[in-house]
Amino acid sequence: MDKELPKKVIKHIKYFAKKYKKEVTLISLLLVLTSIPMIIRPLILRKIIDKGLMRSGNIQVLVIGVSLFIFLSILVSLFNYFKGVLIGILDNKIVLEMETKLYKKFQYADPKIYEKWDRGYIKSRIENDISSFASLFVSSIVSIIMDILILLVAITIIFILNWKLALISIILYPIYIVILKKYNNKLKRVKKEYQEIHAKTDSQIFNQIELLKDYKKLSRLSHGVLKYFSQTKKLVKKNIELIKVENANINWLKLLSGLSPSIMFLFGGILVLKGHLTLGTLMAFNSYLGFIYTPTSKLLMYNIQVQKALVAWKRIKYILNLPEEKSEGVKIDNIKKIIVKNLTYDYNDNENKLFKGLNYTFRKNKIYGIYGPSGIGKTTLSEILIGLKKDYEGNIMINETNLTKINIIKYRSNIRILDQEPLLFKDSILNNIKIGQKRAKKEKVVKISKQLGIHSFIKEFNKGYETVLSEKGSSISIGQKQRIAMARALISKPDLLILDEPFSNVDDKNMNKILNLLNKIKNKIIIIISHNKNILKICDKIYEIN
Repeated sequence: MDKELPKKVIKHIKYFAKKYKKEVTLISLLLVLTSIPMIIRPLILRKIIDKGLMRSGNIQVLVIGVSLFIFLSILVSLFNYFKGVLIGILDNKIVLEMETKLYKKFQYADPKIYEKWDRGYIKSRIENDISSFASLFVSSIVSIIMDILILLVAITIIFILNWKLALISIILYPIYIVILKKYNNKLKRVKKEYQEIHAKTDSQIFNQIELLKDYKKLSRLSHGVLKYFSQTKKLVKKNIELIKVENANINWLKLLSGLSPSIMFLFGGILVLKGHLTLGTLMAFNSYLGFIYTPTSKLLMYNIQVQKALVAWKRIKYILNLPEEKSEGVKIDNIKKIIVKNLTYDYNDNENKLFKGLNYTFRKNKIYGIYGPSGIGKTTLSEILIGLKKDYEGNIMINETNLTKINIIKYRSNIRILDQEPLLFKDSILNNIKIGQKRAKKEKVVKISKQLGIHSFIKEFNKGYETVLSEKGSSISIGQKQRIAMARALISKPDLLILDEPFSNVDDKNMNKILNLLNKIKNKIIIIISHNKNILKICDKIYEIN
C-alpha cells in the first residue's frame, strides 16, 4: 500500500473536521461527558459495598450511593443518545458530500470509463467505498479516542487500588494482544477479498434485475434464477469464511477475557479473606479490568476498519483522479459546419476496421442521412461526432476547429440526440420534456407536443402533462417514448440534432408529422441515421456507410 496514503487520509479527515467544526466540537464534548460517569461508577460501587453493605452497614450511604449510581447511568445513556445522533448526522453529511463528488466525477469523466465499468459496479463503488471511509472518520475515530481514554484511566486506577493485584490481573494481557493481532490480520485479508467480490456481485445482480422482463419474454425464468444463484454463491462462500474467522476470534477473546477476572478473583479473594483488600475494592477492580480488556479488543478491531478504510480511500482516490473531459478549449457557440476527414475506427485496434476513410460534410440548414445495414457503425459515427468516442483516426472539424481542440462540454450542450430506445425519467411528462430547459413555459411544451402528435395521448391521462411516468417510461409505448424524447430535443433548439433510428416504432401518420416538422425547422444541422431509405427521402444528402 502507498506509504503516503495514511497522510492523505489524515489530510482529508482534517478537511472534514474543519468544515464540520461545530459537530466535531459537540461530539468531542459529549465524548468527555460520557467517559467521566463511566469511570466514576466503579468507585461509587466500591463505596456502596464497603460503607453501605459491609460490617454494620449504613442505609444512608447505601441510598445515596445507589441513587448516584442510577443518576450517572442515566447521564451516560443521555450523552450516548445525543452523541449517537450527532455522529449519525455528521456521517450522513460526509457520505452525501463524498457520494456527490464521486457521482459528479463519473459525470465529467472521460467516456472510456463507461466501457470499462458497468452501471452496477459504479453504483457499488460509490456506495460501499464511501461508506467504509465515512465510518473511519466518524464512528471509528470517536470510539478510538474514547476507548484509549478509558483504557489509560482504567490501568492507572487499578495500579492505584492495588499494584500487586494489577500485575497478576493483566498477566494474560500480552497473550490476548497476540491472538487478537493474529486473527485481525486474517480478518483484514478476508474482508478485503469480500469487499471486492461484493462490488462485483452487486454489479452482476444489478444487471440481472435489469433483465427480468427479458427473461419473461424469452421464457427463460429458470435461466435467470440459475444466473442469480451462481453469481451470489461465491459471495456467500466468502461470507461464510468471514463468519468462521470472526467467530473464532470472538470466542478466543471471550475465553481470555473470562480467565483474567477468574485469576483476579482468586488472588483478590485471598486478599479480601486476609483483610488486605475490601470487597468493594475487589468489585471495582473487576469493573476496571473490563475497561482494559474490552477497549483493547475494540482498538485492535479498529485496525481492521482503518485498513479497510484505507483500501476504500485508495479506490476513492483512483476515481477522483480519473481524467476528465476538457472544460477548456475553444468555445463553439454556434455549430455551422462539421467536416469529417478520412475517419477510420475499429474497436480492438485490429486490422478489421469498422469503417475506413470516411469523408463527410454537414452544414447548417440541411438534413443529412446516414444509411447502412445494422452493425456497420452508424451509431458509432454519431458518438464520435459528439465526442463520446475519441480513439479514432482522422480529423473532425467543427466550424474551423479540430474536435480535439474545442471545449467538449460547451460543444455538447448545443447537441441533442434521439436514440432508438430513448431514456425517460421517473418524473412528470412535462419535466421529462423540459429537462435541461426548466424555464421553458408549458405553452411551448404543448405547442411542440401538438406538432409531434403526442398532445392527444398525453391529455388522455387523468393528470395530463403532470402524469408521472414509471421508471424508464415503461408505462407507455416505445413509439410514445420516442416522440416525447423528440419534443425534449426540439424544445432546447440545438445546433445539431441527431436522430438514431428514430421512427422504428412510430406509425406512418405520426412519422409524416415529425418529418414535416423537421422540414420546417432546418435552421440547424439535422442528421438522421437509418437502415430504411424511405425515411431518408426527406434528406438533402445521404451518406452511405459500406
